[in-house]
Amino acid sequence: ETFIKLDGASLRIYKATSMGGPAQGQLVNLPAPFEVKADQIGQVFGLTYDDGADRPEGEPKVPNLYVTSSVLHGLQIVGPDTDDDGHMERLKKGQEDAEFMEGQFGTKNGGTPGAIWKIDGITGEVTLFANVSLDGEENSGPGLGNITFDHRTRQLFVSDLDTGMIHGFNMQGEAQGTFDHGTTGRASKGLAEVAHDASNRMNIKDPSFIADKPETWGFAKLERLVYGLQVRGKRLYYYAAEGHMIMSVGINDDGSFGEASWELDVSSENNHPVTDIAFDNKGHMFLSQRGKLKNPYDYASFAETAVNNVLRYHPESPDDPATPSRWVETPASYAV
Repeated sequence: ETFIKLDGASLRIYKATSMGGPAQGQLVNLPAPFEVKADQIGQVFGLTYDDGADRPEGEPKVPNLYVTSSVLHGLQIVGPDTDDDGHMERLKKGQEDAEFMEGQFGTKNGGTPGAIWKIDGITGEVTLFANVSLDGEENSGPGLGNITFDHRTRQLFVSDLDTGMIHGFNMQGEAQGTFDHGTTGRASKGLAEVAHDASNRMNIKDPSFIADKPETWGFAKLERLVYGLQVRGKRLYYYAAEGHMIMSVGINDDGSFGEASWELDVSSENNHPVTDIAFDNKGHMFLSQRGKLKNPYDYASFAETAVNNVLRYHPESPDDPATPSRWVETPASYAV
């Protein structure tokens, strides 16, 4: 009961083709025809689909799913137990012989804490798409924030909770470039630049690492921390933790990063991070918050509950003097 169930599902895809009528807030029982186990991909959070356009001639253009490794569902470490019988013991703090618990990351399939996994939309085959790294250094443990697909430039963008960088990858899993919010993004808002500190890394072999204290896990500095991502038009939108704000950066036709700009300060009664961003076909922006990260020993809850919001905004003319940004809150009630 204290170890990750390796043959338990860490990802489920539900078939929602038959909802039993129009949406009226009713309960719907859906089959789960597809699962991916924890020992294959570890614990994941971010997900996005491509458009299937890169499939070989003659194949149906069915989208593929991409998911990212994460500690947003907890981080567990182990070490050899005191009986020296080959079994592992769950640890509450770092020590010299500590390891990540099996099933935390998809290490047996070549994944690191910065892994992006690809799930084929036709066959269901799970493969390692890429391991995110910076200057040859792999993600030390915090994992990735979120991922999104840009059909215009045929790229995936992913936020790295270890360094605060946003990475671009082509559809072959090859790194295409990085965007640094801590320097370029903050400078566009008139804020002091905060460079990446390569020494600030998670170290589970050090006693200063405390399993139930995420502040000891080596996350990027708050000024650099980036979570949710979403592409709209020729811009990539993202959430910056310091300042509790939404920023965007242009995506040039060749796929490179352009100029960054501030979009809005998030209007919420708390500063919990926005871990997902979505747009509808009317131009509304939806921001989904997730409570403060927790990692209790009893696995009770991995996020602070009952304090989160889903926020909706609509765009307004940038020339309107009544609004400091071009986004205006558009509240709406929704039955859950």
